[in-house]
Amino acid sequence: TSRGGGFYAENSTVTLQASVVSGNSTNGTNGVGGAIASYGSVVTLSGNTIVNLNSTLGSQAPGGAIYMSGGSLNVANAQFAQNSTSGLLASGGAIALVGGASANISNAAFVQNSVAGSGSHGGAIYHVGSGNTPGTVTIRNSLIADNVVTNAQSNGGGVYSDTNLSGTQKTSIINSTVSGNSAPHRGGGVYNADGVTEILHSTISNNSARLMKRGS
Repeated sequence: TSRGGGFYAENSTVTLQASVVSGNSTNGTNGVGGAIASYGSVVTLSGNTIVNLNSTLGSQAPGGAIYMSGGSLNVANAQFAQNSTSGLLASGGAIALVGGASANISNAAFVQNSVAGSGSHGGAIYHVGSGNTPGTVTIRNSLIADNVVTNAQSNGGGVYSDTNLSGTQKTSIINSTVSGNSAPHRGGGVYNADGVTEILHSTISNNSARLMKRGS
């Protein structure tokens, strides 16, 4: 099992400022976090950090750029571009948040990230809660554009959220733009599988949910 093509963190604190995280990858079953794999850690990206061209390839290999299991992710002024996953259950082209992981994202851009593989969702961001464990995700003053999932049964071209109505988990999109994303099944821009997703003072435009043929 390969985890964290560029960086691996466990129960620790990681800060990246004005940095470039590019061209990292994992390959193989359960190879999570093409750039960063984090377990129970606090990860912070700021100062116009660029995270691009990272990838995972393999079955159950989520988080093309960042995989967070528990812990928290803080993003302030960063760009995620052209990160990708490919494989069965390999969700979250840019970021995959599982196991109660929370995220506070502001002034960020998610552009042209992608997911390919059966049962894989969330072209840019994939957020799945864990029971009643808090896992709140807030996306503020950000752009989510031109991200894509390609499998015929995949959902959430931009954002995929699956939390728990009985818990305190929530996905919020505030003062942001979700545009030009696509999914072949449901939720070209945003897909809410369960739980609470709130969208405030935002623009959702030119997204699509349609079956895409090869070569189209």
